[in-house]
Amino acid sequence: MNDLYNDAYLNSTTEFINHIKEKSHNLLPLNGSPKNILEIGCGNGYDAIQLAEKNPLCQVTGIDIDEELISASIKNAADSKCSNVGFLLSDAEQMPFENNTFDIVRAERVFQHLKNVPAVMKEIYRVLKPGGTVSIIETDWPGMDIFIEDFSIAKKIIEILCQNVLSNGFASRKILLYFKESNIEKVDIDIFPLIMTKYPIATELIKFDHIIDIGIKNKTLTIEEKNIWLENIDFVSKNNCFNLTLNVVIYSGTKL
Repeated sequence: MNDLYNDAYLNSTTEFINHIKEKSHNLLPLNGSPKNILEIGCGNGYDAIQLAEKNPLCQVTGIDIDEELISASIKNAADSKCSNVGFLLSDAEQMPFENNTFDIVRAERVFQHLKNVPAVMKEIYRVLKPGGTVSIIETDWPGMDIFIEDFSIAKKIIEILCQNVLSNGFASRKILLYFKESNIEKVDIDIFPLIMTKYPIATELIKFDHIIDIGIKNKTLTIEEKNIWLENIDFVSKNNCFNLTLNVVIYSGTKL
């Protein structure tokens, strides 16, 4: 299991953005009818289980490449006594499903970690039924704004996150292109803002210490800049004026 994105981390982020998760679920074309739903990068299974519980006529399948997270998902499903959800260990680049299997394919904050998006989009298109919906939820990391006096350092840290920490840090800006290249049409876009006013919460969710360590290691950030960042954070925190704004974007499209 990735030490940064473990079960505890996923639980923390779920608690903070649960309202956006619920809105993303509500945007799915469920209409109370039976649907076969695939959750790519299901993590500890929270979203898949929640979808299954809310939609008892649907069958929900979650896949993840992390064996420990799949084990956690299976346990969480058993604890919830939810019978219409299942989990499989699977790479999204080679999914073990027949063509045209799913009515809905959903991936939340997954594309930012992908190294081979075309292969994943090809698989999504293959397993999605004609007329089916794909829903991609991504954090717009390039658009993150952090209030500190020296914004040039904040900008550097955002760039390190997008270019050096994440495999695909600009994913939120590329989804329309991915859809176009994969013949996904009738695209809708919904944007939901996040605001954080406490640095400890922000760094728990965004892992600023890790980002800074990566920047220093690859020499895109200096020790002096790290110290200025920490001084700035200390100042805004003591004066209760820290704020970070960030958008989560939901792209929904149809396989025609």
